[in-house]
Amino acid sequence: MFMSRYFVNLKFNRINYKLFTETQTLNQFSTKIKYRFNSGFVKIPHESKLEKGGEDALTIHDGMICVADGVGGWNESGIDPSKYSNELCDNIKKEYLKNGQMFFSNPKRLFVDACNNTKSIGSATFCMSVLDLEKEYINTVNMGDSGYMIVRGKSRDVNNPNPSLHKIIQKNNSVNDGNTPLNLVYKSEEQQHSFNFPYQVGTHGDDPANCATQIHKFIENDIIILATDGLWDNLFEHQIMQIIKPFYEMSERIIDLQILAELIGETCFRYSTDSRWKSPFCKRSGGLYLGGKPDDITIIVSQIIKNDD
Repeated sequence: MFMSRYFVNLKFNRINYKLFTETQTLNQFSTKIKYRFNSGFVKIPHESKLEKGGEDALTIHDGMICVADGVGGWNESGIDPSKYSNELCDNIKKEYLKNGQMFFSNPKRLFVDACNNTKSIGSATFCMSVLDLEKEYINTVNMGDSGYMIVRGKSRDVNNPNPSLHKIIQKNNSVNDGNTPLNLVYKSEEQQHSFNFPYQVGTHGDDPANCATQIHKFIENDIIILATDGLWDNLFEHQIMQIIKPFYEMSERIIDLQILAELIGETCFRYSTDSRWKSPFCKRSGGLYLGGKPDDITIIVSQIIKNDD
């Protein structure tokens, strides 16, 4: 049952991936960026949301990637949460394609403008990463419990002057062990009012200006995983890195990010339906909840490469 349902989703996912890659080719603002995202993605709707394709949304572009997770509580009021998340991502893309030169160093402004232009009733958590046009920097925006992690080969320089980054690395020393050629450079932290009540933008939501922002200096071939909480509630960082490991060992420039994204998604879905799994969500609840957490799962896996490659 699991495999057949999953591969039905992959069939549509590959169609969507083709449409996304065609859109990337057609829609680029005029300034050529020095580096770009090479990306694959997966969307696996919750079992109860298969008809509408889930309540998550995403946008992929050479210089910007983002995800939004429509807050499911709106279903109780007869509101489809996917409408807000999809309109928000559409507005992010429109604003970025129109004014990318203005927003690459200030994605917070891009996020706030897109939120102000989103008129659907509903709310969403959100995460976005934007590449600097010329320098080796990633600018990120995060609102709620969607999030991202940055992974780098151990053979590359991991020095970074950002003190919060070093704090995260120290916190995750158990992740950066000798069993993988990869280091966890950074993992974003959740913004929550209380357990399972994340910050969110939209109707009766939080001020988008209160989003968390970060600037990271990157190195070519760094990998960024951007995802809704369907991933972070079910897989630990070390599990994700173990899935990446064989791809990276074959080539530091990962050959097929789409297959990698699908494999992470497949693993995440399997754990989300395991009632015995001591998931990250279970751990954060202090044992109040047991097992995986079934949810929409939306994942973008990107590698930063030179734009002339």
